[in-house]
Amino acid sequence: MNNAMIINRELPEVAKIVEVETRHERRRRGSEVSPHDLTVQVRVAQRILDGLGRDLRERCARQAERMAVRDRKHIREPAS
Repeated sequence: MNNAMIINRELPEVAKIVEVETRHERRRRGSEVSPHDLTVQVRVAQRILDGLGRDLRERCARQAERMAVRDRKHIREPAS
C-alpha cells in the first residue's frame, strides 16, 4: 500500500480537527479566528503528534487494506 494513499485518506479527518480547533479558539478569544492562525495550527499539530495521528493512520491503513482485498475479489483473471 502506498503511503500517499493513506495520507489522502487522513485529510478529511485532519480537516475536522482543524475545524474543531478553530471553533475552540474562536470561543476562547470571542472573535473570528482563521484556521491558519498560529495557535490553531500548533494545537492541530499537537493533537496529531500526541497519538491521534498514529491512530488515524492505522485506521486509514486498515480501511485501505479492506478496500484492496475487496477489489482483488472483484477482479477476475481471464480464462486461458
